[in-house]
Amino acid sequence: MKVIPVLYLLGSFQGLFLALSLAGKTQKAGKFLIALLVISSGYFLFEYFVFERYLDKYPHLIGIYLPMLFLVPPLLYQMVRYEVHQTTKPGWPELFHFIPFLAAFGIMLPYYRMPASEKLQILFSHTEAHSLYPFSQELAALLWLLTFIYVLGAIRLIKKVGARKNEWLRNYCYLFLGLLMVFLISEFIVINGSYHHYTIHVNTIVTFSLLIHFVGYAALKETGFMKARVPQFISERQKMLLKTQLVQMLKEEKLFTDSTLSSRKLCEKLGTNNKYLSVVVNEEFNCSITSLINSYRIDEAKQMLLNSEFNHLNFLGIAISVGFNNKNSFTRTFKRHTGTTPSSFRRSI
Repeated sequence: MKVIPVLYLLGSFQGLFLALSLAGKTQKAGKFLIALLVISSGYFLFEYFVFERYLDKYPHLIGIYLPMLFLVPPLLYQMVRYEVHQTTKPGWPELFHFIPFLAAFGIMLPYYRMPASEKLQILFSHTEAHSLYPFSQELAALLWLLTFIYVLGAIRLIKKVGARKNEWLRNYCYLFLGLLMVFLISEFIVINGSYHHYTIHVNTIVTFSLLIHFVGYAALKETGFMKARVPQFISERQKMLLKTQLVQMLKEEKLFTDSTLSSRKLCEKLGTNNKYLSVVVNEEFNCSITSLINSYRIDEAKQMLLNSEFNHLNFLGIAISVGFNNKNSFTRTFKRHTGTTPSSFRRSI
């Protein structure tokens, strides 16, 4: 039985180590990943306290971590959204994703304010976890429902964009979804008493630990979560010069109209490498190279839609003129940057 608290501590330290490794090196999407790692580490540490019966000594810890679990689904979804769409400016609608967390905290607040003696009496008179605090079964059902909705939404986002670099993220979401199924099946088996609770418990912990290993390794090794560090030998003057040249090529020479333009080709034009260019774009424009190129394309498309000289062009013609390969990618990117479709934008004029 001693193996369970050891697994709890290992999972907690493992998540914290990965979070600290990513701290200060990630873009916006990585911040959500760090939050997920910290929450999962806290969950392991809390379960360690439960297993070692620290709740007997500190009854105010009972249920303290439940509202935090409602942060996991929206954080996962926002992580995928920022990584896939390279969104840089959060808006007020994003705060609505965290209403379930506030609702759970509000439901648990009267319980948190109970005296320690009453909590101990509930703890010693109830053996089942779902009877320790009010609306526990309803909250658990809501958590499962939200998690499935958000994970499926994240997978839909990734499939819609279809970028190859996001394959690992899609696999992570599938793994997360599989983990939820493991939890559900484990609970079903334990409730029906057809298998030993200890074995199910250990398997669930191991699965959760593997998930943290996977996401940490993918973030550190395989993705663009790792923000390029500024080399010590590149000066501020060199960065500003590179920024000026980049803006000149995109704004004045309209290099973005080349549909085959990539970061590699842009580096060749600028006479630099991808690391330096990524540093300048990330720090000066707070976005990726692809997102910066697309922003210039959308600005040019807006000017064409506003100009009556281009009324003879359909949306495909405008898309090709500003550097897109097809109408679908143009429409999707236009809506992402402006909040409306090209047709709605033209009608509003």
